[in-house]
Amino acid sequence: MIRLLVVVLSVCMLFGCGDDLAEVKSFVQQVQDSRRPRPEPLPEIPAFSHVPYVAKAVRSPFAEPDAQLIEVQVAERKDCLTPQAKRARHPLESYAIDDLTMRGTLGQENELYALIEAQVGKLYRVNVGDYLGLFHGRITHISPRQITLVELVPEGDGCWSERISNLELKTG
Repeated sequence: MIRLLVVVLSVCMLFGCGDDLAEVKSFVQQVQDSRRPRPEPLPEIPAFSHVPYVAKAVRSPFAEPDAQLIEVQVAERKDCLTPQAKRARHPLESYAIDDLTMRGTLGQENELYALIEAQVGKLYRVNVGDYLGLFHGRITHISPRQITLVELVPEGDGCWSERISNLELKTG
């Protein structure tokens, strides 16, 4: 008897669940639509107008200047100090003095070599007369604690002035 009652109740419950879910589906769709923000329309983009480059006859500011023009400008001012243009450049001349570190010295008291570390971690051996730094710095003296060098700084009118700089030993 209890079995029959359970079967009858189960069948009645199954009949209550019909396929007519259209009302529920429309309600869910309505709630979802009301929660979605409507995007604002995109602003109208103005038409692109090409501006032609009219300074074709003038040297580009992004190109290296002609080497011959530089030599002519330097030759015009012979009464002032200028760096040696034709000497071979040392690899340490591509670093600023602040990016170089003196790590020690090698040799005897009368002839010392300095050990310079570049920013990339590479170690170089330099002697008196070698060049380093961006301003044509020529090493004039090496002591166990520092390097003295003379740099050539541009004055802006084609001439250069000398500036004495020191690179001190850094330990650690």
